[in-house]
Amino acid sequence: MRVKFYILLAWLLTIGFIYPLQSKTGPKEDSVMTVLSELPHDVKRLGFLFNLACMDETSTKALYYSGLLLEEANLQRNAKYQSLALYHQLKFYYMKNDREMVQHCFAEIDSIARRMNDYDVFFQAYGSTIDLSIVNENHELASDEATKMLEKAKSLGNDQGEMLAYMILAEAFFHTSRNEQGLEMIRNSYNKIKLADSIINKISALTLICSILDAVNETTSQKTYLDLLNGLLEKYVSQNSELDPEITARMMNCADFYLNYYIRTNQSELGQTFFLKASQLYKSEMHPHDRAIYYRANAEYFRYNGMYDKAVVASDSLLSIVKNLFRRDYFDALVLKANILTLAGDKKAAVPIYQQMIAMKDSIQMNLFSDQMKQMREKYKLDELLMIQEKKKNNMELIALGTLLFVFLILAFIAFLIYRSRGKQRLSEKELRLATEQMQEANQVKEHFLANMNTSVQEPVNTVIQYSNLIADNPELNQVSMQKYSTIIQKNSDYLLGLINDVLELSRLESGTKVFNFSVTNMVSICEEAIHVIVVKSDNKSQISFHTDLKEVYVHIDMEMMSKRLSEILKSREGEEERKISFYLERKENQPVLLFRIYGSYLCDEMNDVNHEISLQNDMNRLVFEYMGGVYHVVKKQGDEKSYIFITFPICDMNEASNTIKEEILQEERMDVEMLDTEKLEIEPIKSITDGMTEPIRQTSELNDSEMDGLLMDGLIVDALDPEELEALKEEFARMKSEKMEADLTDTKKEQ
Repeated sequence: MRVKFYILLAWLLTIGFIYPLQSKTGPKEDSVMTVLSELPHDVKRLGFLFNLACMDETSTKALYYSGLLLEEANLQRNAKYQSLALYHQLKFYYMKNDREMVQHCFAEIDSIARRMNDYDVFFQAYGSTIDLSIVNENHELASDEATKMLEKAKSLGNDQGEMLAYMILAEAFFHTSRNEQGLEMIRNSYNKIKLADSIINKISALTLICSILDAVNETTSQKTYLDLLNGLLEKYVSQNSELDPEITARMMNCADFYLNYYIRTNQSELGQTFFLKASQLYKSEMHPHDRAIYYRANAEYFRYNGMYDKAVVASDSLLSIVKNLFRRDYFDALVLKANILTLAGDKKAAVPIYQQMIAMKDSIQMNLFSDQMKQMREKYKLDELLMIQEKKKNNMELIALGTLLFVFLILAFIAFLIYRSRGKQRLSEKELRLATEQMQEANQVKEHFLANMNTSVQEPVNTVIQYSNLIADNPELNQVSMQKYSTIIQKNSDYLLGLINDVLELSRLESGTKVFNFSVTNMVSICEEAIHVIVVKSDNKSQISFHTDLKEVYVHIDMEMMSKRLSEILKSREGEEERKISFYLERKENQPVLLFRIYGSYLCDEMNDVNHEISLQNDMNRLVFEYMGGVYHVVKKQGDEKSYIFITFPICDMNEASNTIKEEILQEERMDVEMLDTEKLEIEPIKSITDGMTEPIRQTSELNDSEMDGLLMDGLIVDALDPEELEALKEEFARMKSEKMEADLTDTKKEQ
């Protein structure tokens, strides 16, 4: 009885979930090829082939038609009928207990389901594959696979797959004496049945549940589910005037299940109604599985009621049906017939059957043991293979990840190089554009400057030429006119020379060839000296007011260049009667920065905006101060505030300034010593020559050695012995020596 459940399950999976795809009337076999040749290659042809494959799943014809269906579905690329064709082939091999081909068909269905994301046929095929493990009594493997099937169905939200998984788990639990867990699985499957919207699906699922309970002789809850199934069948009959053959078969199955239930609960009189009902519904053209259930129930009914002749006939019919099915079914049918013959008292006929059963049982047990060992080895190998595949998969994933990471790094590096190259290109383009703009601006400034300089140079040159021609053409000019013209020529020559020197100085500053002699200097002293010099030279025409609270503040500058630039800023222009200048020197609060603000300088007069001489001087000031680390800026008049010159300089650290000054003093001392040694070397040869000449002079004039040394001037002996003349000569010699030392010191500083 147990094996009948497996057969019924596979059959119901087909009629419950695939039957709605079939047409109401199938084609006749004698006209199959004619009709098939006339059909176009479309869905109708696929449906026709599907109906042919559904006629008899256990026959080779069904396998042949399912093969044609698969070829046509592949040709039309119809994934739905591809899955159905493969499922029919799977069922054929399922009936033949060919696990290898069942796994092959299931793998193809799995591939299609993953590709198309359609899992209805997949779960039916998955259930049949697991059922094959139960048929071979490998319940633990079936339980594990059913659990995986349940998890997959839950993850996909497929109620049909969950219901089938619960049923398979229930069967596995019942056969391993875990009845409570089996009943729980039955209830779970029924909860999924309630969600189904098709009465056909509900009938098929309840038929499965009832067949499970019937196969395991579970009478506690069997009656409840039989009543539910019977109610659905009556509802379907009331809604449909014509009954499909499959529904008729389900009604007969339900009646047989009721009959078995009442026999097992010793209520044979209640089962007689269902015996008669099943007899009325039975058709000889029904599926072998349904006919096997019918004759099994009849044999049990006749045996229970003592009608052994009829029971033997029913058992013979059962044997003829299941003979070509599973060996276990055939063995169970032999057991049933032998028991009936024994109860009928025909032991002579029962003995050969028992002998056949013993031989068959040993064979079944050996095969079962062999299959179990084989399955265990396969499971072990499968687990090992899965582990190896998982390791390979992990290794491949790591390799792929490493490769992707490497490729990503390369692409990122290439992208970085491209970005950097483009950035440099953009930067170079921007710099080129700025340089072009600056060059154009510089050219404009240069042209403007040259135009102004041309005018400024032409005027003094023309003046010099005109007055020179006057002097040359008029030799009779009086002394006064000659002196006047000469003065004009000298004045314009000096102006022209100064202008040329300024241009050359600006060129050296712009080209960076100007040499600066930096030293640490007290800026307050520099400013005071520059103011004093300007006031003296201008005969008090430049009235400069110096405002500062600083006594000493040291900066690292070229002292000579700083004095020259300050003098240029503070001086008054030629011809001016008076110029008032306000000079502010202060330190920026909490910062080592010196601030200059000079009001009233001619370099910031409003009228001088287009004066090339003023522009030339401001450019020179700006370049000089920037080179010495400062900032020079002419602030134009804003509102009531006058225009002024703004200068900043960084202040030296006192320790650094002190060390620098000490180094400069030591350097000057070393230079003085070197100069004295040099003079000594120059004087020694001369002194050796004149030693013989000085003795008479010393005796005559009574001079000491130091006084006699003073008589030496550039290696010559002064032969005047008059005391007053000698004293004047000594002073003149000392003065000349001092001037020579200062001149040499200045030249040495310039060279440094």
